[in-house]
Amino acid sequence: MPNVYAVYVQYGAEHQQSGAETLENFLHTAFPQKKVETVIVDNALTHETEFWRRAHLNIISGDNRCREFSGYERGIDWVERAFALRDEDTLIIANDTFHRSYGKEYLAWFIPEIVEMALADGKIVGYMDAYPEETQICGLPLRRWIRTSCFAARRGVFRRLMPLCFPLPDSEIFSQDYREFFCASAPLSNNYKQFQRTWLFGEHTAAGNFREAWHHQAALTADNWQSFKEKMRCILSEHYFSARAQQAGIGLLDVKQFRSLAQRLNGS
Repeated sequence: MPNVYAVYVQYGAEHQQSGAETLENFLHTAFPQKKVETVIVDNALTHETEFWRRAHLNIISGDNRCREFSGYERGIDWVERAFALRDEDTLIIANDTFHRSYGKEYLAWFIPEIVEMALADGKIVGYMDAYPEETQICGLPLRRWIRTSCFAARRGVFRRLMPLCFPLPDSEIFSQDYREFFCASAPLSNNYKQFQRTWLFGEHTAAGNFREAWHHQAALTADNWQSFKEKMRCILSEHYFSARAQQAGIGLLDVKQFRSLAQRLNGS
């Protein structure tokens, strides 16, 4: 039987209680009758060796190089060393926005029997987002992707897709002129670049068919340029993860399709 491990990344303890409680309830519902070992990775802590353990909950220092994605890598590495993971073991990955930025209703759509079958079949399970048309990132097609604030897969799947941080340096992605944001040679399709400018900065083109907005959307300025570059690296990491998974023939299961079933099962 596969064991279950959860990696939860935060920056500081402001949302630790609510996040840990929501995560515990979610794990109890999605993976009933299984003991789950959870590690909280705090990217605000910098001492690499510090951690403490109590009753299946571990808190360790993190790695904020690429925000949650370097934190995920730190947590997965720690869990693997601490518990000698097997490829068939399950990893649930989440960060401290998973219950705040998008609400909690979607967590009920992780129906245990369906999730277990999908994981056993080598799929990545989570909430999926999509663009209105295909884009490209580093030569790979991308239209649909797993939202990485909360998702699950077998350890063997993660082994194939590590590392999680987007690999290219800033010099190959961003322009030296903040107003341009992306450099002309960045390995990203033009529509991908435009979708990001719409999402982050609220910029639209006459031919644009993507109108979604990030909850912290703001006009790009010299003052927020660095912060937006850090956010963009996270977006690239999320998208590149799904693009590489699909290129490798790894299936992506969208829990949205089970919304109605979950409501029936819960009697709502």
